[in-house]
Amino acid sequence: MMRCSVVRTSAVTRSSSGAERTNATTAVVPGAGMAVHPLARHLATRHRIATGATGLLVIALGLLLAVPAVSAERPTLALFAAAVLGAGYGLTLTYALTEAATVAPPERLARVGSLVWTLAGLGMFAPYVVTLLSGTFAVPSLLGAGAGRPGSAVLRRADCLEPA
Repeated sequence: MMRCSVVRTSAVTRSSSGAERTNATTAVVPGAGMAVHPLARHLATRHRIATGATGLLVIALGLLLAVPAVSAERPTLALFAAAVLGAGYGLTLTYALTEAATVAPPERLARVGSLVWTLAGLGMFAPYVVTLLSGTFAVPSLLGAGAGRPGSAVLRRADCLEPA
């Protein structure tokens, strides 16, 4: 039985060592996050919260993809799920930083921006939390439960997504 997080199960091939799998994932997640910046800018021109809402939905999709990747120990799917999660991270981070720049007065922009980065950094503990909880709950169940949170948040606020 696997008792590890998505990060530790990601790999390009099954024959890869654990370190190679982790290195591949470590490159894919932020790379996907950076690759979505043009899309994030485009979404921001469509509607104020479109980038954030899309990011939450992409995160939910990534978590849903991670469930069969972990359940069936499919490293290629895990790597793809990591890329999708990275794209969601990039979208939501772009949204948060844009909102911070919009609402913060110039003299407090650095403080508000650092708060956004601090909160975004806390999300990096998610794999560790999943690993800790895997002693009590099945990892696919944790990932599936996590997928419902961002998706439901967007659906509750769907009325806000009408074009401006």
